[in-house]
Amino acid sequence: MTDSHTEEAPVVAARTIIAILYIGMMAISIPFNFLFIVTVMMKKSYRTPTNVLVSNLALAGLIVAVFLMPFKIYELFHPKSDFPFPYSIDMCRLRSVIPVACIFCIALTLMTICIDRCIVIVYPMKPYLKMTNKKAYLFIPFSWLLSFAVYSQYASISVLYTINNTIHCIPFYPENNATDIIVRNATGNRIRIIELSRIAFW
Repeated sequence: MTDSHTEEAPVVAARTIIAILYIGMMAISIPFNFLFIVTVMMKKSYRTPTNVLVSNLALAGLIVAVFLMPFKIYELFHPKSDFPFPYSIDMCRLRSVIPVACIFCIALTLMTICIDRCIVIVYPMKPYLKMTNKKAYLFIPFSWLLSFAVYSQYASISVLYTINNTIHCIPFYPENNATDIIVRNATGNRIRIIELSRIAFW
């Protein structure tokens, strides 16, 4: 066995383990999240405000499992291959926005559930502050619209870029050298650049 094969073996093993974990998460996430959403939709008695919000979490998890994890598994075993849709900038942008928008939506929903539980405990005599089904149904589209609105700018910087004859979908951040901070040592040599343009973008 050559040295190159010896060096590649641990990498292949690590990728295989990560892929198995991804597949395991998909096998658990897809059916259970789908089942929870269907149950809440079909059983009227289960449509409590908390369950409606949790179904929003399940929807976000389902989208990540269906649209993100297959890409990750493909990239694990084809690190030098082209982006799966090498001629579609729209798919590149969609693939960039969906994961972060889903995570942001999950964070918003968890925060809302926590605030609702806090209100129930701290202000039990103020029922008008509690989460209701109507508020939960209004919150779900609002959370998704806000999530995609916040990260729509991320789609605007996602580009198809060719590196070594391979097409990649990567973020290309706008640069503004006038705002960057250059850190120098005592002798005046540049040791670090703090890109304020990138920080401001985020």
